[in-house]
Amino acid sequence: MMTFPRIQPLRLLLLGSIGRISSFSTSWKHHNFWGYRQAKRCFAVLEDSLPTTATQGSEERTKEWRGLLGGDYAGLSCTFDPLNGNIIPVPEYLVPESMVEWGQVPNFLEVIVSEDFEEDGFVERKTVSVLPEVGCGVDNLETLSSSEKLQIVKNDDYVVATQQELQLMSNGVQRWKLETVFALGGDSQSKLIKPDSRRLRVILTATQGNLLSPIVVVQERNTGEVSSNGTIADGGGLDGRTVTQLIGSEALKSPFCEESPGSSSANSTPSFRKLSLPGNLTVRFGKENEESPFWIMVSHQHNDSSKDDYGHSATEVQWTINDGKITLH
Repeated sequence: MMTFPRIQPLRLLLLGSIGRISSFSTSWKHHNFWGYRQAKRCFAVLEDSLPTTATQGSEERTKEWRGLLGGDYAGLSCTFDPLNGNIIPVPEYLVPESMVEWGQVPNFLEVIVSEDFEEDGFVERKTVSVLPEVGCGVDNLETLSSSEKLQIVKNDDYVVATQQELQLMSNGVQRWKLETVFALGGDSQSKLIKPDSRRLRVILTATQGNLLSPIVVVQERNTGEVSSNGTIADGGGLDGRTVTQLIGSEALKSPFCEESPGSSSANSTPSFRKLSLPGNLTVRFGKENEESPFWIMVSHQHNDSSKDDYGHSATEVQWTINDGKITLH
């Protein structure tokens, strides 16, 4: 029986990112892996596009909040199970069949994000998610596009929080999308961006008494002060080299979400749960009893237990949900 070697992820600059293979050895060429997938680009719209209504001061506000909101970003997006903190691989329907067969389903998607400030404390975000690809597909990548409008409810030098009321579930339960954005500081490998331009985003979907799956964690670096309005994949031709240059080869060689596994533990109160996630993140949620509010706490521990300008070793955001209302603390 012929056996095939396990393919190692190729994240070098000249080869693109994980799972993108620009050449095969002779032993692979006999198995027609070149033609299993059409090379043409597939561009799916997940949500209705929002009009571009950035205010005149958008560029100035982007500079003021640089490293937290506004402009262009590129990075890795990972998902985790709120029950146990385990990482959730990319859904197989988004992955080439050959990668599934070889056991090479990645744990993250590459994302390119554009953000513009709007009036009344809102920001418009357009996200291009790059799908895993192999072979000649690396030269013309498939993408998914989404657009959303977020309300900024908290901001300071180290953290920004946004929230969004979602459509009711089929059983009539209200949902909220809660996002916390932590500043991470410099990126030594890039000379094109300022040293305060990396960030870590935690996205939760919550109801009156539960966190819904999945928890999304995105680590990104700022690639431009002015938003490109999500047009990087317009017209096709987005290739692996470009994506790797935007995200950074080091981030792809050592994905943050694979550095340490997530874990879950119950607090002294059984109804409270603590999730420890990669990136020095902790998510706590639960309620003391049936009548008490539902608490959600998201915190980021600073590297090497260093303290910020206020003497804090961690930054935390807290929400409570009670009687159909959400409150940020």
